[in-house]
Amino acid sequence: MRDVLTFTAFLAVPATMAVLGCSSSPGLTVTGDVTIDASGAITGFAFEEPARLDGAAPNGAITGTCSLTSDPSRSTYGVIVDLFAPNQGEGRSLRSITIMSRTDAPQSGTVEADLGPESFRGTCTVDVPFVNGNGQVTVHTEGCSIASGDETASVDLDLTFDRCTVMVD
Repeated sequence: MRDVLTFTAFLAVPATMAVLGCSSSPGLTVTGDVTIDASGAITGFAFEEPARLDGAAPNGAITGTCSLTSDPSRSTYGVIVDLFAPNQGEGRSLRSITIMSRTDAPQSGTVEADLGPESFRGTCTVDVPFVNGNGQVTVHTEGCSIASGDETASVDLDLTFDRCTVMVD
């Protein structure tokens, strides 16, 4: 059974705003996908177009946060992203996922996911192939193994965020 939630968001800026020179910030957005295979049941999120994650997202849409911690003296970043699906279906649907990594230690990344009522967690390589001080970051992992008790699930994800919160150490 395939249970992947696809969310597409379109941002339209009225011509009058462009003429007046007003700026409408799109806020935190994400593109990409998350796929989790738990005992043959596939679930996840797919964002084909930049999807709004902050308070301006449509009611019932997936929401989330993204934080980058910068250490300028070492040119490294810490990355924490969270995605939440408030109205997922029943069963083992992906309800939330948290990804944590550091650009200088991707092999010690952490992925946590709630599939229905079960919480899975694992340590694996979470690559950060792109990050900058302007709040843009891409996170990627393939075949990340997360566990809940004796059960394991495999996570593949490739997500790009724009307008993450940037904090400087």
